[in-house]
Amino acid sequence: MAFIVTNSSELNININDGWKDLDIPKFRLFMQVAEPNITIWWADNEKGKQGITRNLVMDYNDVLFGAYAPSSATEIQSIINGYIISAWTDIIGMLGSYVPYVGATTNVDLGAFGLSADTISFSLSPVGSPGTGEIAYDGATGSLSYLFDNSSVECNIGQTIHANVHNAEGSPLVKGDVVYLSGSSGNKASVKKARNLSDSTSATTFGVCAENIETNQNGFVICQGRLDGLNTSMYSDGDILYLGSSYGTTTNVKPYAPDHLVYVAVVEQSSVGNGILYIRIQNGYELNEIHDVDLITTPPTTGDVLTYNGSLWVNQAPASGSGTVTSIATTSPITGGTITTTGTIGINQSSAIQDGYLSSADWSTFNGKQATLVSGTNIKTINGISILGSGDLDTGYTLSVQALTSSPADGQTIYFGNLPKAPVTTANISKVYIPRAGVIKRAEIYCYSGTAGTNQAWSGYIRLNNTTDTLISTLSVATNERVFSNSSLAISVVAGDYFEIKFINPTWATNPLTTIFGGYIYIE
Repeated sequence: MAFIVTNSSELNININDGWKDLDIPKFRLFMQVAEPNITIWWADNEKGKQGITRNLVMDYNDVLFGAYAPSSATEIQSIINGYIISAWTDIIGMLGSYVPYVGATTNVDLGAFGLSADTISFSLSPVGSPGTGEIAYDGATGSLSYLFDNSSVECNIGQTIHANVHNAEGSPLVKGDVVYLSGSSGNKASVKKARNLSDSTSATTFGVCAENIETNQNGFVICQGRLDGLNTSMYSDGDILYLGSSYGTTTNVKPYAPDHLVYVAVVEQSSVGNGILYIRIQNGYELNEIHDVDLITTPPTTGDVLTYNGSLWVNQAPASGSGTVTSIATTSPITGGTITTTGTIGINQSSAIQDGYLSSADWSTFNGKQATLVSGTNIKTINGISILGSGDLDTGYTLSVQALTSSPADGQTIYFGNLPKAPVTTANISKVYIPRAGVIKRAEIYCYSGTAGTNQAWSGYIRLNNTTDTLISTLSVATNERVFSNSSLAISVVAGDYFEIKFINPTWATNPLTTIFGGYIYIE
């Protein structure tokens, strides 16, 4: 059998065996060489069925390529492979590129042609972020993302809602500023910085700037979704953020009337420069914006109340209290009978007294009947103190102090308490403890000397907790009896505090001799 092989077209090889022509698709063709034969295999369509495998076995002695006769089956394979390479060159010319395989080093460019597939698989570990006009997988959000034209704003498909708006603020907007819809410019909605101090700057709160937007330029705001790259260090993770009182700001302190409540976001991550917010704007409403409340037809005034008129809640002035009296019945001691529209009522005084009511005259008589106060009868005595009208019971107590006989030396500092012993020159020994809290208000210290001595200045003190000295008095007398007294003290003490009596001796011309101390401290 003789075969004539020709390059039929860009896509097919034609083989004629003298009976019929076979057009074999070059792109489905593979060959097997076994000298002297070559077997050509290909998949073809036959009778509407897909993928039928066909084959043709040729002896190289019976093959002609035009007038050229090959010398081996291998040479036939080489010539047919040349046809296939030519076919690939033709496809490159049509498509301008080729479909890469694993390890490809260039991209597919279909030009004006589309791409059709059941599924498209994206790398879960992309080398870089998507550029303008590109889509890639974003592991942080688990979504596909793309970059907006002329912007650094990345959109996560299905998770974020952005809007391209016009900056009508009159100054640049900064990423993170909260904005409201203020109108339009050209074919873009206009925005300005929002704040919660008025309805006009809060009712149409729209979103948060996803990038810096220059004055009178267009840019992107995010209306819902995740916004990162912010300074959220002033907040904690999980904080709910509301529209703030300053332009464009947020606060984690929930506003209340008259400020306007607008939910803005939740803090997903607190950070100085890598803070993340999840934006979800929810505007609050005025009372007159609720669908079943009408405060527009009749504007409210101060003092109006909200009432239901059968179909709507409306404002109206409160009832004045006027109306028709249908009946007021009287019972003793009220007299006058039943009143329907007008009439007079009175009080029967004798009945009132009998029933426990007093007339004004009776009150005067009663108030003048207080008996003369008699001690032991209607003047009560508590612990020997008579109480008449009002007054305070003396609830104070005293702590005694003493010191046995001594002869004071010049320039000494001496201490004593309530122990029966002579004064000592060391502090924090002769302690007198306070049993309950109060105020030291008075001190009376009696000093008797067998020899009076001269009149140099001699000072006595209360020393509290071995830290604080309070002067009782200073005496400059030359008498056997000296009384150091102070009734104007105000030393606060608590249970467990302690004190000592401290004296600072002068240098006498003549010293007092055989001196003994006694006295008390009064605490209230």
